[in-house]
Amino acid sequence: MVFLRGAEPVALLGPYQARKKRQFGRFKGRLRIGEDFDAPLPLGMAQAFGL
Repeated sequence: MVFLRGAEPVALLGPYQARKKRQFGRFKGRLRIGEDFDAPLPLGMAQAFGL
């Protein structure tokens, strides 16, 4: 079913499809987080964010 606003389609209604079950550990060994991930921001950047 398509919902229209005037002659323009704005939404599509279709059957519900359940999501697949989450698969934990899927990216294990593929992602790396840098050593400085939680290091303080440089002063100029911190000021830009209002910190």
